[in-house]
Amino acid sequence: MRIIVDSIRDHLILYISDLKYSKKMYEALTRFYTIKNFSKAISLRNKIRDVKMIKNDTMESYFLVISQIRDQIKAIEEEVPNKESIAVALNGLPESWDSFASSISGRETAPPFDKLWATCNQEESRLMSKGNIPNPSEDS
Repeated sequence: MRIIVDSIRDHLILYISDLKYSKKMYEALTRFYTIKNFSKAISLRNKIRDVKMIKNDTMESYFLVISQIRDQIKAIEEEVPNKESIAVALNGLPESWDSFASSISGRETAPPFDKLWATCNQEESRLMSKGNIPNPSEDS
């Protein structure tokens, strides 16, 4: 029991100070972190749903933000299904990409997230070469 008390941070002592058995201490700490992870998961899921591509974003930077949030969700042992990742990515694209997003979402099976990322990068390059969208690197 003393090992548990000595090995945890000071701010957690109040959660276990009145407990007499190490099993009870362990259970209290487990509950504390489970609640914390649940709150973090909700926060991150809200954050990923709110991601939108803004004017000066490139596809690379846009997908990188989504990917980083997905990694944070995975780090707390939650899973982001492929369909959810695809929906987030397509819903966050600007209106000018609506027909492209419709063509992807109209498929019988959703592509893996990394394939969508590559497809969006290719489409962005194609549109830039035709002059349909500005090249962000030329704005400076």
